[in-house]
Amino acid sequence: MLLQVSCKDRAIPSSAGKINLEAMVYNDPNGDIYDSFLVDISTLYYRNGHLLETWKDDGDSLLYSYVNLSDSLYTNAYTLLGLTEAQQYSALKKKNYGAVFYPENIPNYENKEVLADTAFDGFSYKRIRIVTDSSYNVYYLHQTDTIYPFSLHREMEKEIGGVINRIDSYDLKNDKFISLKMNLNDTIPESIYTFLNLKNENR
Repeated sequence: MLLQVSCKDRAIPSSAGKINLEAMVYNDPNGDIYDSFLVDISTLYYRNGHLLETWKDDGDSLLYSYVNLSDSLYTNAYTLLGLTEAQQYSALKKKNYGAVFYPENIPNYENKEVLADTAFDGFSYKRIRIVTDSSYNVYYLHQTDTIYPFSLHREMEKEIGGVINRIDSYDLKNDKFISLKMNLNDTIPESIYTFLNLKNENR
């Protein structure tokens, strides 16, 4: 990604790449920070607007290993071949696992506060704080003109400018801390790249 000031009039769509969503959960953030675990939520591969989602199903037969996303519809299967042969699609709004494409409204969003910018991992971030009766949340937005086919909160990105790469949330009532991260790179396995190319050719 490029370090540059976001310009809403010159947004550049990313043509291909990988988006990994993961969350670090701290059960006792004010005591034992090592009492924690990592949740691999989803991995999204995309090329020219077409999306393919994968994740570890951990042996749960109710979850699928691959999801083919097309506009406002999706279909799922355990193999790429199964996706190719799949004919039945469901409304994307009904998808309740992996990446969420229709997130709920953020409570108390209208009272958000802008914090001082920060930097880590070689990038500069704008920070937005939203506090409710039950949680303390900080959103980190990387300033870039590049836009991606998935967003953690598109409304905030459009208003503030940039891409949300991280959300830190502290549960005030249950004393739990969750750091949700969206990692971006351009690595796509050959089999998935081929699948995405075929889907783009058949659009």
